Amino acid sequence: MVRVGDRQAAFNSALAERAKESGFSQRTLAASASMSRSRLNGILRGDGTPATVGEAHALAEVFGLRLSDLVASAEKANPISEDAP
Repeated sequence: MVRVGDRQAAFNSALAERAKESGFSQRTLAASASMSRSRLNGILRGDGTPATVGEAHALAEVFGLRLSDLVASAEKANPISEDAP
């Protein structure tokens, strides 16, 4: 069974990894993605409401990626098993 929480955690981890690799401060990253620093911090830590598609897309653009690249990196970290429905 595919668990949504596991997928969200993998996606949050992928975002956090990219954020760390980018070298941007959270303040700069948040401003570039048009969100508050506290909202970005919550997304990266996995606290509260998950990133919206729009927020995830904005972050991907700041990282110079497509949203599908972020999703793919999350899927690599938490692959769907062959017997998943």
